[in-house]
Amino acid sequence: MKKLSKKLNVVDKRLASLIKQHVNMVEKAFLDAKKRNKNLDFQEFITSYKHKRSSSLVLMDEKKLINAIYTEVDSYLLNKYAKTKVSFLGPPATFTHQAAKNYFGSSIELIPEKSIADVFKEVEKGNCSFGVAPVENSVEGAVNHTLDLFISSEVHIHSEVFLSIKLNLLSNSSLKNVKCIYSRSIVFGQCRNWLKNNLPGARLVDTTSTAEAVKMIKNKKNCGAIGSSLCSQIYGVNIIAEAIHDDINNMTRFLVISKKKNPKGRNNKTSIVYLVKDKPGVLFDSLKPFKKHGVNLVKIESRPSKLRAWEYYFFADMDGYETDRKVKLALEDLRKKCVFLKVLGSYPVS
Repeated sequence: MKKLSKKLNVVDKRLASLIKQHVNMVEKAFLDAKKRNKNLDFQEFITSYKHKRSSSLVLMDEKKLINAIYTEVDSYLLNKYAKTKVSFLGPPATFTHQAAKNYFGSSIELIPEKSIADVFKEVEKGNCSFGVAPVENSVEGAVNHTLDLFISSEVHIHSEVFLSIKLNLLSNSSLKNVKCIYSRSIVFGQCRNWLKNNLPGARLVDTTSTAEAVKMIKNKKNCGAIGSSLCSQIYGVNIIAEAIHDDINNMTRFLVISKKKNPKGRNNKTSIVYLVKDKPGVLFDSLKPFKKHGVNLVKIESRPSKLRAWEYYFFADMDGYETDRKVKLALEDLRKKCVFLKVLGSYPVS
């Protein structure tokens, strides 16, 4: 054991030295870039560097570990040089909070907001450099409020974050004594079979978020809440049953928003919203430019315009960066057919 400890100490010192060397080189690269562009800020530099960083030499099994280290190094630098603040849909310990931590690391100041609209407002006002909001769940579909806010907002999509949703039953009582369960109605739906088989007689109480549910039952007897492992850490409530969701592939996509456009990365996606006149075949007609110019559409979603009955905005995601020739030509052709078209952002594929 002593020999192993000595070897580990040597490796730890070497690792710490390499991380420090990495930080010093990034700092030097920023100062050199600043000489060429006096208006370059550190946030812009780090995010650009992050998306161009190559991990091709790293084995697939090691990428998760290496990316976690990179995230924490970037987080340290963003806090040190830019005092970066990030708003997210709160309260603390929501899945949005977890997604923000996964993307920005532990050194950044994360600020919880009461609503998705507040997340957008804090970024628009410049109080926060970035915001994080849910946009789509693999089970429940699109988060419509997030989509609607993009239509009038001046923010851009900076990045996307995918988070595997693992739902746990938390309580400071034993499983057999749980008579009442707090959580969101959507979450109850995602755990329907488990609840039916394990706690069929429990009363279900709807709350505004999973984090709020855990806070509410912290000091209550015979009560439980469905939430994340982060809820357990932050609010000090035990996990008494893990992974109680019915769909093991439950995944949520979050968007990172910013007032600044994201620089081009290695593999990019572009999101747009557009409005066309209501007439037969209009949707089919609006898709022709993408086929004509060889642009791959990843997704399309419709939302009522709220201007006139039966008039819809269409949200579309496509492969490529907005300045790529084929994407640019497709959007130019589409714009001729639209009443309204807005590029929401071009950003690296997660």
